[in-house]
Amino acid sequence: MTYDGENNIPEKNSVSENIPDEAAASNDPSLESILAEIKGEAFIDGDKRTPPDILQEKTDRIIHQETGKDPDLAFEQALMGSKVTKDLNARPLFDKAPEEMDDADRWFAEFLSGKNPAPYSPEKSGAGEEPAAAPAQPAPENDAASVPAVPVDTETEETVSSAVQDVPIGRVEDYTSIDYTDPRSMDEFAEEVSRNLEREAIVEEPYQPASHRVRRQSKRPARIYREDNASSAPDPLAESSRFSGPLSHLTIRLTAAGVLCFIMTLFSYLFSAGRSLPFGIGTDQTALAGVLLILQMLVMMLAMDILVSGVTDIVRAEPGAESLLVISCLVTIVDGFILFAKQETELGLPFSLVSAWAVFFALWGRKSYYAAMRDSLRMAAAGAKPYGVISENSLEDHVILKKLAGETDGFYINLMQADSGETTYMLAAPILLILALVFAFLASVGHGRPETFTHCFAIMLAVAAAFPATSVFAIPFRYVAKRAKQAGSALAGWGGACSVFDSDSAIITDEDIFPVGTVSLSGVKLLGNVSQSKAITYTSSLIIASKSGLSKVFAALMKDQKLPVMEIEDFACYEGGGIGALLDDERVLVGSGAFMNLMGIRVPESINLNNSVFTAINDELAAVFSINYVPANSVQNALISLLNTQVDILLAVRDFNVSPAMIQHKFKVSMEGVRIIPAEASYQVSDDRVAEGTLCSAILCREGLGPFAEVITSGRSLKRITDINTIISIAGSVMGLILMFFLCWSGAFISASVKNVFIFMLVLEVCVVLLSNVVRQRA
Repeated sequence: MTYDGENNIPEKNSVSENIPDEAAASNDPSLESILAEIKGEAFIDGDKRTPPDILQEKTDRIIHQETGKDPDLAFEQALMGSKVTKDLNARPLFDKAPEEMDDADRWFAEFLSGKNPAPYSPEKSGAGEEPAAAPAQPAPENDAASVPAVPVDTETEETVSSAVQDVPIGRVEDYTSIDYTDPRSMDEFAEEVSRNLEREAIVEEPYQPASHRVRRQSKRPARIYREDNASSAPDPLAESSRFSGPLSHLTIRLTAAGVLCFIMTLFSYLFSAGRSLPFGIGTDQTALAGVLLILQMLVMMLAMDILVSGVTDIVRAEPGAESLLVISCLVTIVDGFILFAKQETELGLPFSLVSAWAVFFALWGRKSYYAAMRDSLRMAAAGAKPYGVISENSLEDHVILKKLAGETDGFYINLMQADSGETTYMLAAPILLILALVFAFLASVGHGRPETFTHCFAIMLAVAAAFPATSVFAIPFRYVAKRAKQAGSALAGWGGACSVFDSDSAIITDEDIFPVGTVSLSGVKLLGNVSQSKAITYTSSLIIASKSGLSKVFAALMKDQKLPVMEIEDFACYEGGGIGALLDDERVLVGSGAFMNLMGIRVPESINLNNSVFTAINDELAAVFSINYVPANSVQNALISLLNTQVDILLAVRDFNVSPAMIQHKFKVSMEGVRIIPAEASYQVSDDRVAEGTLCSAILCREGLGPFAEVITSGRSLKRITDINTIISIAGSVMGLILMFFLCWSGAFISASVKNVFIFMLVLEVCVVLLSNVVRQRA
């Protein structure tokens, strides 16, 4: 290989000498060819370490000139090699027509086609700037084909190639310590980039702690956001309007459906009592069956969105509670028309009443869900700087809950998680449908009564599509969202409730016990020969650096005194209840009176006050700051709520004056069972760092322990009650199927009447509603 002395353009004998065979076969530049350009220019310019910005500019120019593509896309293709660029090769790298090419274009076209073009000189062609050099030195041993491809869960190259385009590629400026004149260093650079690509590509969804498994996302029609990326979540305030908008229409439709269902109930019970019905119905059972069918279809029209959702789930092969409801309504209509046409009276009335009420409760569940989503999203957008509640495994084997300022990523993802009722019915619905079909067949055809099959099938489906099936989560979630809104917080739906329920501990800091406004400075006493400004500056700088609950008090003192905050060195926290650091090469200790005595610094008995901050400079007591702590009633109520739960309270305080004994004295509550975290661990678990991909379980818009305790208690209640509601609904459906089967088998259609089935289903709904109201009760 030789260089043109004037233009530093390499003379190329053939393309195959400069790029690997596989790369030459494709029209994409390999990684080595790009790196060779970079090394060649660095060698020619005599630069051992080209500055990153110049290096990036040159790299982009080379890629753009040789490929005609966007530098980022071309560089990405080059890094991945020819193994993963099958579909990208279908796009020509050079798509200009011959008559549109200038000299530079023709030179690059010949180069890319594998020919041996003469060295191109920009001066001869009239170009204004020198093209990037592409030295034809021997290719490194590790060719582009040897770069590991991104691991994905498919064997097709097309899928791999499309996945590569979504992988963020590390830019060249991220690697400033590479010696671009050393081939070994360049090979290590290529391997490092490949490892980064591999590591980034396998993270296909946000990380969640081991105790919080990825849960199925809701399939409700209201679900608009389907991404798993917390950074692309929609604006909560704008999203809340999508749920609040349909609420007025839902209210109108729910009211109309309720009136129609009440009329159907009244007519059915008057007829069973032998009363004559108005509108010309009288005591004619056939006429009443026709009226009930018409009223049922009107109710179904009012809930058409729910029925469409049920049909959509069937088309997706994911039938759920709404799918059962749709099938039940359709079979009931068919049965009603048969009874009306045949004027059959022995089997009783069609089950239009039960189906209509099931649609009504589905509408109620939909309205409750929309209202809960509206309240939760509005509260999430209410705070200018809200706190996020997260759970993580950061302390031994405990899954702890803690609140962090501004950590709200993933709230919407958790909010849209499918609840246990929805996921359970996606498994149970096909089974219940098959059982209903089999039982109806056995009770009719299997017992020599094939003409009763449709009626038996309608009875089985009526009890399979239980009233509470579509609202086991929506109703308690509505109560929880309303209660959390009053407390200034928002729970992230089912995902947040599961995260809270799976956590066994909660971190409480001194700022939770004594929020802003409840701590104040009541006096300062100077000791020794230390000036007031020095004592205040040293003490305040150290406390501000500790980020304890006293930080804001001493920051305000510094502002009033117009003193600057000093830089500290060798910050340390002590188990005895104090902190220390170096300020201007002076050793400063700040802590309680007991801490000073522990450190060998004598505190006179006359000034050994409780709830005070003592400052020692170079092992000599310098100042005492008297602090006033005022307990808040809201914190007292929150402590009582938390102590009544199964969540362990972990006290991670940085304010050395706050202790269980002090809390018990101030708030008059028992602190038995409260665990004190060591000083070093307190700083670790209460810091602002959070694992990447951790999802927010709740948002707090107010200071203090009250909102935090609210989401813990209500989240655990929501998870527990939803699971119980689901069990009641499923168990009621199974029991109803078995009971109706034996009644139909024995031909006791009078016992398996509409009235009895309606009462049975209504009892299930009442149980669910009463249990859901438990979350409304304050602990």
